[in-house]
Amino acid sequence: MKPAPFSYAAPKSLEEVFDLIELADGNARLLAGGQSLIPMLNLRQLRPAALIDLTRVSELSRLRREGGDLHLGAMVRHSEVESSSFVAKTHSILGRAASEIGHAAIRNRGTIGGSLALGDPAGEFPLVAAILGASITLRSRTRTRAVSAADFYFGAFRSVIEPDEILTEVAFPALPPRTTWGFQELCRRPHDFAIAAVGATITFDSHGRISRAAIGLGGVDETVILAADAAASLIGTEGTKTSIAVAAQAASLECKPVSDVRASADYRRQITRVLTARVLQEAVEKSKAS
Repeated sequence: MKPAPFSYAAPKSLEEVFDLIELADGNARLLAGGQSLIPMLNLRQLRPAALIDLTRVSELSRLRREGGDLHLGAMVRHSEVESSSFVAKTHSILGRAASEIGHAAIRNRGTIGGSLALGDPAGEFPLVAAILGASITLRSRTRTRAVSAADFYFGAFRSVIEPDEILTEVAFPALPPRTTWGFQELCRRPHDFAIAAVGATITFDSHGRISRAAIGLGGVDETVILAADAAASLIGTEGTKTSIAVAAQAASLECKPVSDVRASADYRRQITRVLTARVLQEAVEKSKAS
């Protein structure tokens, strides 16, 4: 298949991007890495009048830190997140998640902003953004607003981005002291789309008890979700095998998986329980090693 005809532009500034969006009168698509957009164009699932390539907008490719908060521009590539010592210094879970995205060629082209804007329920970055409490910046010509990653999606591939807005940056807050993490996913083949994915952060107090926890589930609901009941069950515990088993069971009951060609709903629910237990155990072991 070939895409339907469209105009193409590669602006060098956000102001030019906004001009082109207005010119297209709501029928433009933004091209970041193109790993999902190009196949949809070729299949004619999308037929935009204009394609606006963001590659040359240099301000969207910046990595910076404000205090302990990590700010990644929308055009930062998956491979850069995976290999960056700058990212790993404070938010190493991001590199771990990025390493699971497709193969090297995909990670070299795909972007964190593209992944967040797409909103795949099994996407690695939407999952990690949720558990880290990330803030996503959206800009239009007239306003800038920040949206919590936990409130960013309202359905599969459906986000709060307005037609005149651009996702420009995602900010990950500094992790509290004594915080560790775990991340695992199950695929039919390495680097394939995840059947289920789980990520978690846990924070221990000075007495070795869990004072804070976040558990995110991907691929097992309409959107990435936070398993609030599972996380709450860990508070005040020492992360024992018993408390982890309780949390894992709670997580499996909080999701609403569906059956498809990759797996049945029941299988996804069971895998969620298994992965949650493994992820929490991974985080606990990291705390003991630190």
